[in-house]
Amino acid sequence: MEEMESDLVMIRRMARGDRAALEELYDRHAKKVYGLALRLTGSRETAGRMTVDVFRSAWEHAWIYRQESHQVRTWLLKMCRVLADQNNEGDPERPPEAVRLTLPVSGERVREAVDRLPKKQREILDLLYFRKMTRKQAAGELDEPIPTVTLRTHSAFLKLRRNFGRRGQVGEAERG
Repeated sequence: MEEMESDLVMIRRMARGDRAALEELYDRHAKKVYGLALRLTGSRETAGRMTVDVFRSAWEHAWIYRQESHQVRTWLLKMCRVLADQNNEGDPERPPEAVRLTLPVSGERVREAVDRLPKKQREILDLLYFRKMTRKQAAGELDEPIPTVTLRTHSAFLKLRRNFGRRGQVGEAERG
């Protein structure tokens, strides 16, 4: 319990720009992240790069961390899995797969929900899905690393999923 609390304190400090908190978080969790990355990729070089990318992404996205969603260690390991999936997909030149909504949702409702996303997430979806850019092209357009594009895309879809109820209605809590 104590570790979880101090992890949360470090994430909050990182969200305020405290680089020492990132170093502490890295010291505490890098070995686990690296171990998972190595197991998923089988490459020490790739695992090392992914470990750095996970902590870079944690630094860049500390402000969106939600304690009720994951423990900090789980959040870091989930980012590692996302990056490994991206790595296993191979070429960042390949456009992302089409997203399938399992609910009968109208295009208008999807547009309403997308309009409520943070600007950076809307930009990513616009580039990837409406302008048909690859992750690499979108990263270049936004001057962001590819893992950031991947994580913002993932975050956007999580928010969209939460915005739709069982009947495909935009969630009331998200209406503005």
